[in-house]
Amino acid sequence: MPRDTSIHASAAARTAKSLDELSEKGIRTRARLIVAARVVFERDGFLSSRISDIVKEAGAAYGTFYTYFPSKEAALLAVIEEQQRSVEEAARVALEAAPRTARGAVEASNRAYLEGYARHFRLMESWVEAAAVHQELDDLLEGLIEFNVERTERFLRTLLDRGEIFADIDPSYAAQALNAMIMQYSIRVFRHGPDAVDLDTATRTVTDIWCRGIGLVSEAPRG
Repeated sequence: MPRDTSIHASAAARTAKSLDELSEKGIRTRARLIVAARVVFERDGFLSSRISDIVKEAGAAYGTFYTYFPSKEAALLAVIEEQQRSVEEAARVALEAAPRTARGAVEASNRAYLEGYARHFRLMESWVEAAAVHQELDDLLEGLIEFNVERTERFLRTLLDRGEIFADIDPSYAAQALNAMIMQYSIRVFRHGPDAVDLDTATRTVTDIWCRGIGLVSEAPRG
């Protein structure tokens, strides 16, 4: 995969400060730049966005950007890290509140994913766009996919051991198929934005397909 070559050599040579090196004011400035970067990436996409747009949105001087980030890609990584933390926390809360059944866990997980995608769909589009031209961002996206697939596979193996899904299910292949389904489903259903989507119907639909596809007993306890 080709590497991004849009970074000027002089800018790339600068070393951004680590979080440990920042003062309280520096931490606030970095946070403001992250918020501004997200606005710009969601508005313009990754390839069309410029560092000058980010600092303008943040109300900061151009050179300030390089105190905190060595490149536009690094800023996107910081935005994605913030986004992923919020999505993971929302998913944890949703799962804790879900009915204590296997289907309840599936539905809670699907709803959290769809809600997260709805909140961040423009950012996800920018991430996919950036991943096509920048290896580190592609690796990060692939790592997220692998994490979700492995978590689903563990869940399916537990259900298979307890005899609660079809005996001929291959957990590895099924996990990849189920995760690919909800990813592509999210891209498709939110293509016109979250306001065009009935989240309850979307969640119920993908959960029904998910559960029926593996033969899940709807009220089986999740253990």
